Amino acid sequence: MKFFSEFKNNYLISLIFLIPFSLVLGPFIAELNIFFIILFTLINYSKINFKNYISKEIIFLFFFYIFIVISSFFSEYVVHSLKSSVPYVRLILYSLCIHLILSKTEMKIPDFQKYLIVYTMIFLSIDGIFQYHFGFNLFLMSNNTSPKISSLFGDEKILGSFLVRLLPFLIFLLSDTKNKYLNIFVCFYIVSTAIILTGERSALLLLLVIIFFSLIYFFKYLDIKKLVTSIVTLLFLTAFLIFNSPELKKRYIDLSISQIKQINFSLDKENKIKIVNEGDNSEKKTIKGLGNTNIHFSNQYFAHYFSAYKMFLDKKIIGHGPNNYRKLCDKKQYFFDVIQNNEWDKNKKIDYELVPQGSCSTHPHNIYAQFLSELGLVGLVFLLYAQFYLLKELFYSFKIGSKYYFVILTLFISLWPLTTSGNFFNNWLSIIYYFPLGFYLTYKNRSKV
Repeated sequence: MKFFSEFKNNYLISLIFLIPFSLVLGPFIAELNIFFIILFTLINYSKINFKNYISKEIIFLFFFYIFIVISSFFSEYVVHSLKSSVPYVRLILYSLCIHLILSKTEMKIPDFQKYLIVYTMIFLSIDGIFQYHFGFNLFLMSNNTSPKISSLFGDEKILGSFLVRLLPFLIFLLSDTKNKYLNIFVCFYIVSTAIILTGERSALLLLLVIIFFSLIYFFKYLDIKKLVTSIVTLLFLTAFLIFNSPELKKRYIDLSISQIKQINFSLDKENKIKIVNEGDNSEKKTIKGLGNTNIHFSNQYFAHYFSAYKMFLDKKIIGHGPNNYRKLCDKKQYFFDVIQNNEWDKNKKIDYELVPQGSCSTHPHNIYAQFLSELGLVGLVFLLYAQFYLLKELFYSFKIGSKYYFVILTLFISLWPLTTSGNFFNNWLSIIYYFPLGFYLTYKNRSKV
């Protein structure tokens, strides 16, 4: 009987720590993993009083779930929106089940299972670095869109996002190892290198945020000289990798600067933009019918944000419904043209092109913009409350010197506002968002005992 009980617990724990690896295999495998976690938890712990595990955080999430379903019902595209909102409850149950499993096993996790995540992240990092230098990875998968390496993710360039969102959790797992500071630094160095080489600017920005909060934490425990050495090493690594690669420099530095700068277009009375084509200076092209009320953007992300803002103005309280940005963005009142320059020639003449989709996309590429457009002010209140709550918990865990500081940091950076982001209701991202929550809930419950 004891053997069966231990086998059951080990099996469930293995499913938990295989979640990041299942995400590498694809969203379907990850969803299947979540399904089995929920199913086997309900079967194996059917006699447990689940009320004992319902915390205020879970209640908050259930209220959020009820709200997004209501928002879907009052949206223009009800069925499409409900497809995202109704199944969302599985993510809350998935976190709750992780909390229950970890609580019942009293966090007694074999090292091999615990380090499945470490092994996955280190292998993906090394594989990505190899792919960057040789054009193909260890499985001979080629990289056709340098510098955005992808390792085992193939055509989906999400390696940087995957690694950076789980990086604080990696530090948490290594906090119990022998020579933990050395292990953390080496693994951090390897993963950071891979993140930088992916060419994903949002991942690099989140990496800098993680470095900042990590240094604050380790400031209490490390010698000043060691800390300064670590900072200088990481900064040197970042600068060397970026400026030593023309492709990375072009993406991180040149592209960012060109997108920030405002390009002055000359509008004539017929609402045409004159375009200088460096291939044929004798002829000027024009593009007609630009923009909503003559507004146009040279930065596509700004166009997404402004389109989301216009949607918010039309439905301020509960928004247009989860995942409905994609359904509304091509409407005249929300659509804005985006004009980009290909490159500058020596005479500062620009070859302009009109981005066909303009401000339209599957999502506005920022969580806060998405909440405003799809969930309105009520949704924004939920988001802001969650972010400030996590900030408070982050400060408290820092104060008491808890290693769960990095679990909370994993949650905190998922809601970081000052960067581009994926679709909040995307299955792949949502699984990453909710993964550390079960660990956090277990920590909170144990700290009260």
